[in-house]
Amino acid sequence: MLYRYLLLTMTALAACSADAPPLTAENIELPAPVPGVSMGAGYLTLVNNSDREIIITDVKSPELDWVEMHETTLVDGVSRMRAVPQLEIAAKQSVVFERGAKHLMLRYPDERPGQLTLQFFAGDTLLLAVDVSLEE
Repeated sequence: MLYRYLLLTMTALAACSADAPPLTAENIELPAPVPGVSMGAGYLTLVNNSDREIIITDVKSPELDWVEMHETTLVDGVSRMRAVPQLEIAAKQSVVFERGAKHLMLRYPDERPGQLTLQFFAGDTLLLAVDVSLEE
């Protein structure tokens, strides 16, 4: 079963304004983990609206045990997944997190939250917080 996630922050509204924030998130999809499994994945597009490179060093969620940026690659015919320590988004460019490539790994607590916040950091600086509502 998949949960449908709705973006509830000002990101969508800001994208419609002339002065978009430096970093926005679009097309967020967080499929529900397989029953009995605490690991899940997250997919989205991060858009750098600024004239400077943005480097994301960490992703967190107060409602989850942890969140990591990962990348799946094909090496000698074998699919391998590795953690991505930081993500660089060039000025006026976007990075897509999708199946079989870059994605978020999510560790859910025993009791799944009804809503969560994804927080994207550069060092200690919070760049973007995206509130996501989980719907069946």
